Amino acid sequence: MREERPPRDSSPSMTIEAQVEEALHRARGARGEGEAAAALEFYMLASDLARTVCDEASLAHALRHVSDLAREFRLERLPLEAATEAVSIYETIGTSPLDRTNARRVQALALAQADGSAGSIWEEERRL
Repeated sequence: MREERPPRDSSPSMTIEAQVEEALHRARGARGEGEAAAALEFYMLASDLARTVCDEASLAHALRHVSDLAREFRLERLPLEAATEAVSIYETIGTSPLDRTNARRVQALALAQADGSAGSIWEEERRL
């Protein structure tokens, strides 16, 4: 069963940080249930909320999934824009190599979908 996207101000007692976690939780649940459209909406909500509180780790995580899902829906610019921002954030905050590599993988897939060129991203990752 598809969960509806909660309004941003649905719970005045819930902090924005808690709303980010709730949106991420709902996104994972929707994706697990095969509800890709709902998952995309929840990840987009999580990214919007994370951006408002400067939660860069959650923002990058949400953007990585936004890119992946937007690519599945063959959206034009969103997959590459979201992945590129996620990579930039991960590089800035110094995250784990796995998070950075996952973001670069999604970026390469988005780039391949956009114009067919992703080799330079993989070459750079291999050197790291």
